[in-house]
Amino acid sequence: MTRHTIWRLWCASLNLVTDFSDLAQATTALDDPATSGQDLADIAHAQPTLREQVVVHPNVYPGLLDWLEQYGDEAVKQAVQSHRESDATAVPFTLSPPAATMSAEPSSGTRSLSWLPIAAIVVVLAFGIGFGIAALITLVR
Repeated sequence: MTRHTIWRLWCASLNLVTDFSDLAQATTALDDPATSGQDLADIAHAQPTLREQVVVHPNVYPGLLDWLEQYGDEAVKQAVQSHRESDATAVPFTLSPPAATMSAEPSSGTRSLSWLPIAAIVVVLAFGIGFGIAALITLVR
């Protein structure tokens, strides 16, 4: 028995890993976008019929795709090829500032002080409540 097998058995005994030999649990995990890459590998190993779904999961990693391409059936190999082609032609995501905040004129460097009146009210209320509690304590003694 290898250390990895002993580790997996120990984790399974503590319910730290999911038994993906159960088709329902494997399918539920594939529907969850947060399923880890390790869980996807376990699903691909335990449930060969779900390998095409593993290929399109958002957390599939390149090493798992390589393994699926090497050991999967023709449908899985085709799914891997399609996945890689779609990744190659995907437009890279770039973050740009919202159009509403962009201005043709440079910023003057002044900050808005709209929070100042609110802060003043909070400070006055805090002091008022503090003095009121102090007065009550003095009266009770």
